[in-house]
Order: sequence, then C-alpha cells, then structure tokens
Amino acid sequence: NLEPNLALNLEQTRQQLEDQQRLLNAAETRFARSCGEACEAARQRLTQVCALLPAARVRDGGLDLAFEPSILPVDLNGIVHALERVRSKLTAVAPLLDGEEQSMQARALGLKRGLESLPADALGYNDRGDREAILRQFQQWRPDALVDPVERIAALRELIESAEHIQRRIAFAAQRLQERHESMRERLRRFNALLLQGYCPDLYPRVEALTHPPAHTNWPQGAEEAQVTEAERLFRLLERQAHRLAAREIGETLQVLEGHARRTQDPEVRVLLEEVRELPLEQQPPARLRRRLADRLLGLRLENP
Repeated sequence: NLEPNLALNLEQTRQQLEDQQRLLNAAETRFARSCGEACEAARQRLTQVCALLPAARVRDGGLDLAFEPSILPVDLNGIVHALERVRSKLTAVAPLLDGEEQSMQARALGLKRGLESLPADALGYNDRGDREAILRQFQQWRPDALVDPVERIAALRELIESAEHIQRRIAFAAQRLQERHESMRERLRRFNALLLQGYCPDLYPRVEALTHPPAHTNWPQGAEEAQVTEAERLFRLLERQAHRLAAREIGETLQVLEGHARRTQDPEVRVLLEEVRELPLEQQPPARLRRRLADRLLGLRLENP
C-alpha cells in the first residue's frame, strides 16, 4: 500500500511545482512588462530633458547623457539594469534643470525690463501692440501654475523666444529708422553741395526742417517714421524740380554764352563752354562751374532769354 500512496504524493507534488512555476513565470512576465514600461517612460522623460538643456550645461555638469536605446534587453536582469541606468541619469540631471530654470527666469526678467524701458511713443503701431501683449504675458506668468519643471522651462522658453523676437524686430526697426535718418541727411548734404537750394525756396525749408528738426523735438506718438517718410517724399520732389530748373537755367546760360562767343570770340567764354562740353551727357555741371557760368554771364551784363 505504500507504493501507490508514494506515487500519488509525488504526482501531487509535481503538479504543485508546475503550478508554482507557471505562477512564477507569469509574475516575471508582468514584472518585466512593468519594468519595460517604466524604462520607456524614463527614457522619454530623459529625451525631453536633454532637448531642453543646452549642450554646454550638460557638458559643464560632467554628465553622460548618451542616447538610450528603445529596444530593451530580453532578460529580466538586463531590463532592471537598463531601468536603473536611465533613472540614475534622471536623478543626475535634476540639478541641471534647476539651474536652467533659474537662468531662464533671469533672462525673462532682463527681457521684461528691457521692453518696459522702450518708450512706447517711439514705436510703430504694430510694435507697440506686440510689446504691450508680451509684457502682459510676463506679468501673468506664474511658475507655480506648472508642477512639472520640464513644462515650466518649455513654457518659459517659448515666452522668452517670443519676447526676443519682438525685441529684435523693434531694434531692427529703430536701426533702420536711424539709417534712413542718416541717409536723408547725407542726401541733403550732397544736394546742398550742388548749391541747388535756391531753385525751390518754398519746398527746401520744409525738407530741411524734417531732416534736421530742432533738438528735443517732442514728436507725436509714432511720428518719427512718418517724419522720415515725408522728408524722403518731399526730397524726391525737391531734387527732381531743382535739377530740372538748374538744367533749364544752364541750357539758357549756355545758349547766351555760345551766342556771345560766336560774336566776340571771347577766349574765357570758349574755355567755359569747352569744360561743359567735356562733361558726360548725364552729368550736370558741378556747382563751381555753374557759379563761373553765372558770374561770367553777369560780368558780361548778359541776360538769359
């Protein structure tokens, strides 16, 4: 009777062991899947952190944030080691995230103060509206509204990039306006060097006043650009009209002097006329030559027709 009982007990024990093995295998499978999911979540988190942190900050921190492969090892020990490795990297970058957030908060504060210091009256309509909108966003920024430091840094970076874009655009507009001011002053200086001011006595003072306004002029809001635009428009009219009148006067003067030269063979007049003929067709006589023509005409007591 002992042998059948022993065989039955052995069979029951074998069945129990097999059941325990199946339970153990299922538990290991669940554990491996859980570790794999945790490892993938940690890997994605590390990828987000690496995208936020500047390479210089990571390098200065002495960390190795090499890319973690998305394919996990097949054995359980390898999965656990991969999870521990990624989590240790996340722990190591936490101080770097704090440092990056503090650095960006300082940048945001500097940008806010810089935009606040810009006089609104000197800005154009669009720049003034964008400046006011971004300043409202700075005032409404609440770091404690976002618990996740990655989300805080990403949101703050987007705000900073928007503010820097507006600041660069305003600076470019101011630089461009300054360049237009300088160009207008240089164009008027060259115009004055030709002694053409007297041909348009009504228009020239307006261009002069717009190009060289009195010091400490209080322009209306956004009027500086309009001032330069109006100066450029009026100067084009002034330049065209003055050159047209000067060319007509020179033509009339040459006509009188040529007639005088034919009648008298005056050598000085012939020299003046030759100088004019040697000039390129598109070039008007310079101011000095025009003065000599006018003086010679006056000295001979001749009049334009």
